Amino acid sequence: MGKTSLPSNPGCLQQSLYDRDVCSEEETSSEAETSSEAETSSETGSEALACPIEWVFFVDNAVPQPDDGYPIVPGPFGECPEGTELSEVYPCFGDICTCEHLCDPECGPRGVCHPEEPDNTCACHPAYAGEPGACAWEGAHDNPDFEAGCEGWSFAAFTGTEPGQVVAEVLDGGLHLHVERCEELAAYTTVRVPDAMELPEGAALVFDYRLEIIGEPGNGGPLDVDLSNEGVGPLEATGGELAESRTCLPLSYGFTRQLEFRLWGAGVCADPLEIDLWVDTLAVVADPNCG
Repeated sequence: MGKTSLPSNPGCLQQSLYDRDVCSEEETSSEAETSSEAETSSETGSEALACPIEWVFFVDNAVPQPDDGYPIVPGPFGECPEGTELSEVYPCFGDICTCEHLCDPECGPRGVCHPEEPDNTCACHPAYAGEPGACAWEGAHDNPDFEAGCEGWSFAAFTGTEPGQVVAEVLDGGLHLHVERCEELAAYTTVRVPDAMELPEGAALVFDYRLEIIGEPGNGGPLDVDLSNEGVGPLEATGGELAESRTCLPLSYGFTRQLEFRLWGAGVCADPLEIDLWVDTLAVVADPNCG
């Protein structure tokens, strides 16, 4: 498989994935480096496209908070600031409410009002395409089969060993992620989830995957999959077999959700461990079992 070269950082060698304080202040404050290698060759002989990786000390700090696509403002004690009203999307919790901006005329179904000067403007919610009044859902993702390579995906990684073996690549028509002991890799993207009007019988997030693990994973690993902080799976090791992951989605209004695959090589660095994940065919589909 293709290997992505790492920046030299010998001060960050450590005994386990969680012994990160051994790095000096000078090293931890250095800017994150990005690897942008071109095509590499895999062990199978297929051409692999290496994805750009942001190298960081804490992967959690590199992965942004999910954005649901609604520009809202806080409304403490149920009172909204001037030019806003109580949100229809989010209910109040006690005295804490959320407010949405006002547009005249109203934005209509699947539209959101954005604060602009001198007048607020309407646009389709990011889960939809088109113009206000004709907003349409065009699927969960623009690159669901990775035919456009790494487009639409971001990657952040940490390594506690030198040299590192972290891999993020598009190989054989799917996304391939690889880490070894004392390494961590996050792959994340935005998924468009429609409203209940689009899929009234229920909906599920579906993707094909293959997970191979060689060695004994430590605590906190080897894989987490989240959709805007909601768990997906769990994904079990499949060996060389392809499996399907299917997770029901609650539908109401349309949302954008952040899908993240996080591989952890927790444990003592001297203990061998290899984790490989392949992902393909990402979709949100109708599923009456989720209604």
